[in-house]
Amino acid sequence: KKGFEENSMSAHTLSQILEKQAKKDFLMQKFETGNAFPGLNSNSFYNSLIDNKNIYVVNIFEQDWVSLYESWNLAFILSELDDLHILFPKLFIPSVINATDKNYMASRIITLWLSINTLLFKEFDQDKKVLGPKNKKEMAKVWGEINKKYALAFIEKDSEIDFNDLNKSFKKTFSFPYFKLFKRVFSNF
Repeated sequence: KKGFEENSMSAHTLSQILEKQAKKDFLMQKFETGNAFPGLNSNSFYNSLIDNKNIYVVNIFEQDWVSLYESWNLAFILSELDDLHILFPKLFIPSVINATDKNYMASRIITLWLSINTLLFKEFDQDKKVLGPKNKKEMAKVWGEINKKYALAFIEKDSEIDFNDLNKSFKKTFSFPYFKLFKRVFSNF
């Protein structure tokens, strides 16, 4: 409705891939004890935080999916929100970009939680919003077009997802977006 159909198609593609994987048990969600730290870092700081009694959700995501998700999310943030200096870094900090396959989403959720809380405290303090670039809508539109290109390339290599079915479900989902969102959220209760 706001003119970012291409980026919305990318989000829908990501969602459809997860649904297909979940049906085939590729997503393999489970809980593990340990820590959701960057898998490739081992230094005194991270080692000082280790507590093996921590429990976190483990999901395995392909790197192609993660890259498209991050690019989609950055374009979405650019198109919809201000305070980019707080919201963009949540995808670029080492705990996220250096996360292992199994703890990417746990790290990502923690940074999202921190970002939301930072914005809430900023709002409570009545701090002035930091506006993005003047042409951010145009930038987000072009970024969304690039994301759609990669989303379609992603499904091309996956013979399980048919483009025509994806397109039909996209139109169905976004024909009444608020109704579909509430229906999806409340269908789990």
